[in-house]
Amino acid sequence: MAKPEWYERAIAAARIDAEVTVDDCKIHYATWGEIGKPG
Repeated sequence: MAKPEWYERAIAAARIDAEVTVDDCKIHYATWGEIGKPG
């Protein structure tokens, strides 16, 4: 079964991993796409 084209695009998108510390607790998060654009 072939994967949908939108799925292939989503999996291929580069992501940026980052961390923020809140109340001495590190929180990891990831972002995709251009910052400031919706979605």
